[in-house]
Amino acid sequence: ASFDGEGDYISVQDSDNWAFGTGDFTISFWVNLGNVNVHNGFYEQYIDANNFITIYRNSNSNIQFGVNHGGTYLAGYYAAWTPTIDTWHQVIWERKGTNIYLYIDAVQITLTNWATIETSSIPKFATSPNIGKTLVTGSVSYMNGLIDEVRIYNRALSADEIKELYEGGQTAFSITKNASPFSIKQGQ
Repeated sequence: ASFDGEGDYISVQDSDNWAFGTGDFTISFWVNLGNVNVHNGFYEQYIDANNFITIYRNSNSNIQFGVNHGGTYLAGYYAAWTPTIDTWHQVIWERKGTNIYLYIDAVQITLTNWATIETSSIPKFATSPNIGKTLVTGSVSYMNGLIDEVRIYNRALSADEIKELYEGGQTAFSITKNASPFSIKQGQ
């Protein structure tokens, strides 16, 4: 999907599948940024400022993953990342046991945290996941660039699976979206 950073995003139907609890999970996608000097929202499930899951890259060159429930961060991780503009990169955030991992282009990246996930249960946020949008520091940030092959697993991927996804490359198929908002319904 192509996003111009001006209010475009994809909303996916809410599902009990997004209730990760204490289980392992993986969120994987390919991204091609058009501008690295702005916040780029990749993924969110947002109810309000105290209840959300978010993945984004901020204008300070950090890619971040955060989970807030009831005003308390259950997980907060970030790493420096300055991607090349107009180049596809695979991003994978993964919970395996009591840890969160980040892989960019199949390479594990060292993370800094402000809240460790440990045994925290990620609740079922009764809201649709959004791709290409996230709330950052009190304002909405939209994706500026391309995002493709978003995959959410209810398990952690093995090192071989991560490598296989990366080496398979970003496919030629993509959806271009020019209207806001666009919804993908389950089963379509």
